[in-house]
Amino acid sequence: LFAKSGGKQVVQTLAVNTVISEAIAEIEPQIERAKAKVSINLCKQDCHLLGNKSALIGALQNLINNSIEIIGERAEISIASYCLQDDVYISIQDNGPGIGPELKKSIFEPFVTAREKGTGLGLAVVKSVAKAHQGDVSLLDSEQGAHFCIRIPQFMNETNETSTRCGGKN
Repeated sequence: LFAKSGGKQVVQTLAVNTVISEAIAEIEPQIERAKAKVSINLCKQDCHLLGNKSALIGALQNLINNSIEIIGERAEISIASYCLQDDVYISIQDNGPGIGPELKKSIFEPFVTAREKGTGLGLAVVKSVAKAHQGDVSLLDSEQGAHFCIRIPQFMNETNETSTRCGGKN
């Protein structure tokens, strides 16, 4: 994830809100086809992280696509970003059936799926991308639907201060 692509460095300082906006823009046709509703609550003071933009966008799109595929038409997906202490958080929650208790412990393992035509690789890739960025992804308890949260360290400048603080959840 952090190698060079040709002569171009693939790791860069990224604004989390830009990553989210680009991820959504790239899959807007799928969102519209599914008649899904995506609501976004971005951090007012855009947090920054050091990472591979295409990998992060792919991980977010994977979570959004999972919601659309499982729910079908009329999916409602809420995406939020916020910074807390030294980490950037991206929360993705939907109005679907959620993850059954039998899958919760193994949902991020390769080849684990509840879908008939699923490969079981999507969430394993999301976890791999988060880990490659020194972060993690969690499945949070939710009264309705699935709720995933990706945590990645904020970008630290030369003086070891975070580039931007969001002051917590907005």
